[in-house]
Amino acid sequence: MSLSETMKKKFPVNLAIDTSFFVKNNFLSSKNINSLKELVDGGIVKLHITDITYREIKNRFFINLKSTSEEIKKPLSMMRSKIPILRNFDSFETYFNLPEINLDELNNCFNRDLSRWILELNVNVISTDSLTIREVFEDYFNSRPPFGGGDKKHELPDAFTLQALNLYFQGNQELCHFISEDKDFSELNISVFYPFLKYHELIL
Repeated sequence: MSLSETMKKKFPVNLAIDTSFFVKNNFLSSKNINSLKELVDGGIVKLHITDITYREIKNRFFINLKSTSEEIKKPLSMMRSKIPILRNFDSFETYFNLPEINLDELNNCFNRDLSRWILELNVNVISTDSLTIREVFEDYFNSRPPFGGGDKKHELPDAFTLQALNLYFQGNQELCHFISEDKDFSELNISVFYPFLKYHELIL
């Protein structure tokens, strides 16, 4: 059953989002993220994330923020050293008084914005407290999706997220569609939700 057919039968459509979607869409600042709010406000979708995904989003944001703060130091310094003549003009004063990046302050601000986003969109945060590790490590040691080759440790959070979503929606006897930018999910065969759903399908 296609998503459009599902929408005709039942609103709202359950939609789970993984960390890669937020990272790909610059966390809370993209058109796609804003479009999700429109879909929620219109009663078309109900959003879900796991508590693992919630923590991963915050962690990835801080890592990217820290990397950005290091990357822009050199070009900013170079720019200021090359254009001192522009200090003669008030209109260029902002070039020489750019705010310093306070990692803790900006990170705390984002965490507050993320919490507000979850509250405003009434996102269901699914607990993973009751999960067992046996099924996850069976997939891990047998290299089954979402575990690929090479270093697979970073995929453990994805595996627990999938297990949590699977159990939650099976228990509620509901269908959930899944948005991810991770191609490993396209190899899965899970009856509860459709992995690797392209975002544009939501707005057809």
